[in-house]
Amino acid sequence: MADLMNIIARLREATSTARKECDIQINKTVNDMTRDLKDKIIKHRDFQIKLIEESSNKSKKELEEMKKENYEAKINFIANKYKKNRVKQSKNFRNYFKLDRVNKKELEHLEKQLKKKLIEVAIKIDMIIQKMKSCRAIMQKPDETLIKINKMLSEIDNT
Repeated sequence: MADLMNIIARLREATSTARKECDIQINKTVNDMTRDLKDKIIKHRDFQIKLIEESSNKSKKELEEMKKENYEAKINFIANKYKKNRVKQSKNFRNYFKLDRVNKKELEHLEKQLKKKLIEVAIKIDMIIQKMKSCRAIMQKPDETLIKINKMLSEIDNT
């Protein structure tokens, strides 16, 4: 029986060593697996971060391009508006210049007409003054009749 006890003791030692080795192997395998999983998780995380960074960089670039295009569009809009205003101003200036030219011609024409009318009125006034002088002269003469005076005065009133 001592042999049997000896065998049982050896079996127990072998079992405990086998258990220890098995635990070591299990721990080693679990550690390897967790390391692999950690590596895979880290790789996947890094890949996702890289994708996010690329996406954000791409969206940043797109946003910058959109801002740049928007800024250029605003500048073009303002430039076109300025050009249109300049064209309007130049057209208005040309129109004013034409109107000034037309107004000058009209004024010259009206001035000529006014001078003609003034000359005609001056001539009529001179004629009236001469008739009045002759009427006075006739009235001072005692031998002239009132008929001649009436006739001359009526001519003055008609003119």
